[in-house]
Amino acid sequence: MSSRDIILNKIKASLQNTSRVPDDPDVDEKIASSLKDITPDSLNGLVEQFRKELEIVAGEFLSAKNEKETLPLVRTVFAETKFSSFTSTSRPLPARIANALKNDFSYTSSEQVDGRKTALATMDIGIVDVDFAVAESGTLAVSFHQLNSTLPHFLPDVIIALVYKDQLLANLYELFSKIDIESAKDMTLITGPSRTADIEKILILGAHGPRRLVVIMIDER
Repeated sequence: MSSRDIILNKIKASLQNTSRVPDDPDVDEKIASSLKDITPDSLNGLVEQFRKELEIVAGEFLSAKNEKETLPLVRTVFAETKFSSFTSTSRPLPARIANALKNDFSYTSSEQVDGRKTALATMDIGIVDVDFAVAESGTLAVSFHQLNSTLPHFLPDVIIALVYKDQLLANLYELFSKIDIESAKDMTLITGPSRTADIEKILILGAHGPRRLVVIMIDER
């Protein structure tokens, strides 16, 4: 038997064991009560909590009233970085923003088949959207089973994430209460730009992915 088979068999055996945690019929109520004490009681309060948590992990927060105000903010990021190439996911909002920028910057579609990884790895900026945002940790939640490509989220140097205010949730408990099993299978949680401090405990941004994460929170759909 190979080492791989041994490991898989141990995992399968562990999954068949019953939980050692005693059943508590009131666990959901207890969790909800504990979270309520640390959760802002308004949507604006959640937005502010998300902003603070995002900035703690070196993310950047911008806000727009609507989609029309979003485009100038995206252009501002292009201007201050002096970057000129970008990609986007194919979902409606990023696609509309990308379409408005195509004539002014070098654009590569995430649906390009030939040499896609190599092409997208050279892109300066990725414009993406998310499924949810989590206020308690400044986290973005993306379910990749609805996307044709995950590459725009990870390969460009700078990621611009577009988030509607009504996608904001208080905490991870609320997130996993909302999503179904299929969505959870390939959902990725993104908290700030890529980072590592493995070498001499010196924090390096962009070591394994985007060096910069800019979140634009949009009030109205």
